[in-house]
Amino acid sequence: MIRRPGFFVIGAPKCGTTALCHYLEQHPQVCFSHGKEPSYFCTDLPALRLSTTEPEYLAKEFAHCGSHHSIAGEGSVLYLFSREAVPNINRFDADSRFLVMLRNPVDAVYSYHAQQVYNLDEDVADFETAWNLQEQRRQGARLPATCRDRQLLMYRDITRFGEQVQRLFEQVPRRRVHVILYEDFARDTETCYARVLEFLSLPRKFPASFPVINPNKRVRSRVLARIATRPPRWAQGLARQVQRLTGRHRLGVSQALASLVDRFNRVEAPRQPMPQALRARLVDEFRDDIGLLQDLLERDLNHWLDPE
Repeated sequence: MIRRPGFFVIGAPKCGTTALCHYLEQHPQVCFSHGKEPSYFCTDLPALRLSTTEPEYLAKEFAHCGSHHSIAGEGSVLYLFSREAVPNINRFDADSRFLVMLRNPVDAVYSYHAQQVYNLDEDVADFETAWNLQEQRRQGARLPATCRDRQLLMYRDITRFGEQVQRLFEQVPRRRVHVILYEDFARDTETCYARVLEFLSLPRKFPASFPVINPNKRVRSRVLARIATRPPRWAQGLARQVQRLTGRHRLGVSQALASLVDRFNRVEAPRQPMPQALRARLVDEFRDDIGLLQDLLERDLNHWLDPE
């Protein structure tokens, strides 16, 4: 039974969405998309889309839905950043619901950069250097060969959450949007999750535990990671073997290979704290946008402006 999704976890990156999607996937009445980040509605970020037509999208992501599922959904963190995704979703389903997770943009952008390095969209490991390259890259210079879209490296734009939430509220009635702050989610996951279930009109069925999902990580070998990203023929053959051995035929060849490589090529480790001078600079950079978000959410966020 192919069900159409009725809710979307639309952002933001490195704000806890992977954990939320993981918990929702375990709910007995939720049919969650086969993979996080299908990005189908990001028509302004075509390189990220795993499907290009609605039938393909529904078949690839929701063919596993059953009659016991009361709702289906997916999570693509750049829907909030995209200027086209939310209007596209509104055309797809005018009653769809949106889940938004946010955190201090200074922390989010630092973590997001590490994720882009891990994804091979970024080849500059030093965050401050990468930040300073934004305008050159906007013009098409100094772009990594493996970067899928230069917009992914516009760190300032990606994490201007106030601006993005304002645009969302102009496009969607507030009753169809539920916003979660990462700090609340980390402090009291169970209560935040219960509110999500209430927003989605789902019974209170909690997972057995709320483990930490998607910690900071790096690759052991960029060469090996690139083989997974741009697989040569021999690597595609290996991926087909993985599909047969694991039974994960729903994954494409590239996805199967990436899954195999990720298992052996990742190292999880906390990132070094941001230098204080750089943090103070970014606090000033995001000050007005944080003020806008504070007004939109009617929530005191002044502690985000602490440069310490």
